Amino acid sequence: MLDAQVIATVGGDPLPLKAFERYLADNAGDSQDDDAEETNAIESRLLDQLLEEQLLLRAAKGLGVTVSESEIDDYLRRRSPVRKARRPFGTRSARVSSSRR
Repeated sequence: MLDAQVIATVGGDPLPLKAFERYLADNAGDSQDDDAEETNAIESRLLDQLLEEQLLLRAAKGLGVTVSESEIDDYLRRRSPVRKARRPFGTRSARVSSSRR
């Protein structure tokens, strides 16, 4: 039987209700939906997602998978395209092709 402050166990380790509440706050968005059924469905999906993430983290740890801060920074830089400074109109690089149909 689970303690009232534990929402689930992952590999025998308790997952505190507070951790799930933080996860909900971070991932559920700001929807102020009055539909209890939809709210329950969203919370259920997020709990499944959190449990899956915890299982993946345990598996990665068991396999000795590590990621350095620089690898994370490099990944985030590649995922977040930096907008190039726009050149003023009239320069060669600012010409727009009118081949749209």
